[in-house]
Amino acid sequence: MEARLHLIDALVISSLNSGCEIWGPFLLNNPQIWDKHECELWHKSILKQILGVSKSTTTLTLMEELGRTPIAVSWLKLALGFWNRTIQKHADDFAYIALRTAFENKLGWVRALQSALTRWGIHVLGSFEEIDVDQVVDKVVDKWKRGTSVLNTDTQIRDIPDELT
Repeated sequence: MEARLHLIDALVISSLNSGCEIWGPFLLNNPQIWDKHECELWHKSILKQILGVSKSTTTLTLMEELGRTPIAVSWLKLALGFWNRTIQKHADDFAYIALRTAFENKLGWVRALQSALTRWGIHVLGSFEEIDVDQVVDKVVDKWKRGTSVLNTDTQIRDIPDELT
């Protein structure tokens, strides 16, 4: 199982992540990014095949068992890392100038990232400063987990029959 997960991460997920520092913030605004986006549907189906569980296995159970999160989490993490690397560049660097301008005018990439973070109740792009990526990602994952818990779904929870207790 570990080898299969490693191969998926090395060969497929790395390809899905290619360039996501740039396009990721725009896609992160898709309300279905966590569960119904094509990439995530594929991700969950391949994980269920690896574990050999039924299609009805809940997402949270699946991800917790394998210690994984939705692919969009890696897109967010890489985009935030891009933010941190870019703001540390010299003031005459073109990427720095573009990011600074977008930040000051709330345009494009910055606006998309800020919008996605705000949807999750995270307000970290108020100043042109480095972001604690791990802290932001932890908050987003926590909100995702709370949103996908069994108690927040339409799944019926069946009682244990009295004769078995």
